[in-house]
Amino acid sequence: MRYLLDQRSKRAIVRLGATNIVTQGSDEQQREYVECELTESLRKSLKASEAVEKIPEVVDAAVRDAVNRGKAETWEIMREALLTWPGPERRDVDKYREMICHKTFLNRWLKGSSNDPVWAMKRILTHLKWRQEYKVDTIMEEDWSEYDKRGEMYPCGLDKDGRPTWTW
Repeated sequence: MRYLLDQRSKRAIVRLGATNIVTQGSDEQQREYVECELTESLRKSLKASEAVEKIPEVVDAAVRDAVNRGKAETWEIMREALLTWPGPERRDVDKYREMICHKTFLNRWLKGSSNDPVWAMKRILTHLKWRQEYKVDTIMEEDWSEYDKRGEMYPCGLDKDGRPTWTW
């Protein structure tokens, strides 16, 4: 499958940290090199130990085909692909099923990925791994008393919902 790089995609790739983009050679060589750069910048930007590097070919082809046919909105196609995910990330997808089903959540990732659904799915799956690795969901249950005793934690304002925020 050939992947042509348009100007908007190049800007997004550079914004993510890729500096060396091959512009000569066949489309296949460009795709492999750019995906390698994107995966490395994804790993750095999310600080995840393992970025999702490969989307199963069946899912990749099905998603791109469905988007090209235009029978449903891109976020709906992504949602269905993620909810029926065949890969090893299935456990993370099942755990965050409620989050993945939201239109706003998926559209945010699509917009950040220059409307490329396959790249957005890679980023979402890497994000889910990051959430597991850094235990984002259990932060409220952690014991923060040690930070409070040493004066390393202090209130610094309110979030958009009016809850107090703390800095340490």
